[in-house]
Amino acid sequence: MHREPHSWADDVQALVTGSLLAALALLVLREAQLVPGGTMGIALLLHRATGWNLSLALFAANAPFYLLAVATLGARFTLRTLAAVLLAGLFVEAIPHGFAFGAVAPLPGAVVGGMLCGLAMLVLFRHQASLGGLNIVVLGLQRRLGWPPALVQLLVDGVIVGAGIWQSPGLERAIASLAAVAAINFVIGINHRPHRYVAQ
Repeated sequence: MHREPHSWADDVQALVTGSLLAALALLVLREAQLVPGGTMGIALLLHRATGWNLSLALFAANAPFYLLAVATLGARFTLRTLAAVLLAGLFVEAIPHGFAFGAVAPLPGAVVGGMLCGLAMLVLFRHQASLGGLNIVVLGLQRRLGWPPALVQLLVDGVIVGAGIWQSPGLERAIASLAAVAAINFVIGINHRPHRYVAQ
């Protein structure tokens, strides 16, 4: 079956849409004081530990992975991922000027933030981009070894969530962080199956 390639306009809207969804997810998860795993989780850990603003923490969390992305997924994928991360950082700074976030309870924040994050990743995956960092490793393993992205992501996320629980202990937030990971991987697992779609 012939697949019509995405146009440049399709790719641009996907980068903007995915980055905006990612920024909203980050802000919801920050307000709920959760760590969902993945690069977003690393960024939130850095944000809390160092006091850096969230956009800088997001960029720093991704920085070590770009050379790996060039080697495993190509220059085009890497540039699009860099653009998505930079856009997400800009949206993280811009959104609070137009929206006021009130109190976000941990479990509702986990569901909303996790699903927003999963949707952001899905949109970007399908246009040869990602949220960077661990997504690059996950997609590289899918492409080279056929490993299911959701399972690999879930295993890595467990380690990051554990670090977040150690940083901000509390049973409710621990359960909510795990729920956020589950929400992210539910969206990806249902909508990004290797036998149906491979991001290439």
